[in-house]
Amino acid sequence: MALRAWMLDCRVARVVLPDELENSRRVRAIACCVIGGGVGQEQGQEEEEDDDEEGATDGGCLSCSPAAILTNPLMALKMNFLLGFNDYESTNDEQFEVVTAGKCCQEFDAFEKEAFEAFISRQRPRSEQHSTSTADASEQTEPGGGIYYPLTSNQQMRVLEVFPGEFDDVLQCKLHVCSIEFAFPTRPSEQPANSLIGYTFTPRTYFAISHATSQPIWYTALSYVWGNSAFVKAMICNGKPFNTTHNLDLALRYTRRTDASVMLWADQICINQGDLVEKTQQVLLMDKIYQRAWSTLVWLGEEGDNSSDAMDTIGSISASLRCSMDEKAPDVEDFERLGLPAPESQQWRELAKFLARPWFQRVWIIQEIVLSNSIQFQCGWKTISWLEINTFAVNFVKHDLTQYLDDPADENSKVGCTRITKIDRLKDYHTTHPFQSGLLNALVEGRGAQATDPRDKVFAIMGMTAIKINPDYSKSVSEIYLEAARKMVDNSYNNVFSVLCCVDHQQPSTFCPSWVPNWSSIGQTTSLGIYGDRQGIYEASRGTRSGSKTKLINDRLCLDGIIFDTTSNISPLASACLRDLIDPTTRTAQFVLGGMQTTLKNCQPYPSDSGLFNAFWHTLVAGKDGSGILKAPSTFAEVFSILLKSANGSFPSMPDQPISERRSLSRSQKHTYRQMQIAFEAAVKGRRFGTTSKRYMGLFPAGTKVGDQICVFLGGHIPFVVRPSETSGAFQLIGECYVHGIMDGEVMKMTDLKREEIQLV
Repeated sequence: MALRAWMLDCRVARVVLPDELENSRRVRAIACCVIGGGVGQEQGQEEEEDDDEEGATDGGCLSCSPAAILTNPLMALKMNFLLGFNDYESTNDEQFEVVTAGKCCQEFDAFEKEAFEAFISRQRPRSEQHSTSTADASEQTEPGGGIYYPLTSNQQMRVLEVFPGEFDDVLQCKLHVCSIEFAFPTRPSEQPANSLIGYTFTPRTYFAISHATSQPIWYTALSYVWGNSAFVKAMICNGKPFNTTHNLDLALRYTRRTDASVMLWADQICINQGDLVEKTQQVLLMDKIYQRAWSTLVWLGEEGDNSSDAMDTIGSISASLRCSMDEKAPDVEDFERLGLPAPESQQWRELAKFLARPWFQRVWIIQEIVLSNSIQFQCGWKTISWLEINTFAVNFVKHDLTQYLDDPADENSKVGCTRITKIDRLKDYHTTHPFQSGLLNALVEGRGAQATDPRDKVFAIMGMTAIKINPDYSKSVSEIYLEAARKMVDNSYNNVFSVLCCVDHQQPSTFCPSWVPNWSSIGQTTSLGIYGDRQGIYEASRGTRSGSKTKLINDRLCLDGIIFDTTSNISPLASACLRDLIDPTTRTAQFVLGGMQTTLKNCQPYPSDSGLFNAFWHTLVAGKDGSGILKAPSTFAEVFSILLKSANGSFPSMPDQPISERRSLSRSQKHTYRQMQIAFEAAVKGRRFGTTSKRYMGLFPAGTKVGDQICVFLGGHIPFVVRPSETSGAFQLIGECYVHGIMDGEVMKMTDLKREEIQLV
């Protein structure tokens, strides 16, 4: 994890410099191991620890010498990717610190100093035009007596200085108006005359510039939850009384030092929340604010529910799983050997409580973590690094240990863990593709997160996406969601079907066109088709090209498609909590047995050549494996047959069901069962099992009714349920569906069906 982190971190921000190469023996040693650049030290030879000795020579292979790297294009490119280990170490979470006033966190070299001074010279005449006095702008306040001095540029923000004090002392603070417009320019690197490649790189900028002094101000950004929105905690800011929420008051007290001021950015104070125009402008700067911060502190709240022990558990589990190459869920009997708590241990409950803290559920954290540099989590006085908690979460999910966090009454702990892994993916992608992050991908990853203002479901991720939407809080929720949908549809034809796959209406939308996803509702289902086209899992319109032109007529989305069938029987909604498939008394088993009875009644003989049993178990997992990105393996069939026999009490339960002499699952089949259980829950949760008038079976959106129609759009990879609207010739979109037997282009070969324009309203 650490290796991947620094490799990704260096890809877009750093390039090899000769002086760095001279002092980077460790990097070249790693390069030899990773890319096989040449002959290293002899096997078993110990590297002498002589780095600190005067006149020490540089060890390692000749092909990794500075001259060799700078004159060998391939080697140079490889080293350009690998170098950054020093950078990674310099911003490692373990070296995290909250910035104190007056501290210089970056030493400028001659090039950087010249660029900085040139910028200040250009800005000075402009800043003088906006100065109303010679006093420090941070000390000037609103005429009405407020604490805020108006910002005069769309690149200005405020940094909060928290003065020293004891924990229980009254908080005393001061706001500094700063600019974050400056960034170090791209620069060429020095290289030997015989170098074949010219290098450039862009130094990182981790500071703002004081409006009053024109000097750099380094600061730590706070990431926290407002909590109760009542502003009841008193403090003094710019010499005047000011109130904050209880949680921010705690964050400032735990962060405050007794010997020096600390420099922070906290949105609740640094943004004038009563000024809608300023609030909109500051949201536009949110990406820069976190990118320019020297560090980011995540405040999780005061210690409670044995949170300190839970953080220790995270560290120990992270260390236990870090080197494990087996991605399967470990058997309970292996827990002790792997250093994991026993399944009945109190440590799991402590861990679940910790991961269920409100911060992990908040939508704004996604962007804040993705864009931040050095990150540390703090709960009470206890701290843990992002690297440690991220390593834990990624390995925890990979080894399917989230099942031990399951609590039917509260799934937030499981959600907290999986959200960290999603943020990790976004952070990796944003690091390597800083200007290409997709709006749809970010919206999907943040859909389950919480926002007090529904508009923030879109605004909170704007800083890391290529498609921009102005965070205008004067617009309604429906206007913002429609604007986002239109921009995603206009941006790419292939994006159309991914957007439609995000529609998760219990009933057709009344506040937006039915084809526009409602991001304010936490999705009731796991999308089947949002990524279903990437591995060829679904190809419902195989044989057609996505060359059809999407038309937006007013708010109508017009696509070419084929109406294939209508629903004839729809089951009750699948349980929100799906567990044991074996016990016939569970709601899960009853759902399966009910679907089986419906299938036997309505789908014989099955219209495709797959067979009834094969169609049935494929439908219950929507044709996917436990990962959700590959087709369901054939090993699911025998396991499902054993489970069906156990739940139904008879055998065979269905025609063409495979015969198995087993009465219970083998050890290898238990892993298959767990994967099938995951696939089953992802497929049926929030959906209805049903059959069609042509005897097909499928999984349908919760809002589906008998008589709704199944449509395959040309160029699309998954079918959709649509409902004729009161407007002639138009349809309301209900959502995506899985219909076994039409997922691989079969509809496109049916000559009795006509292609027509489908208008979604």
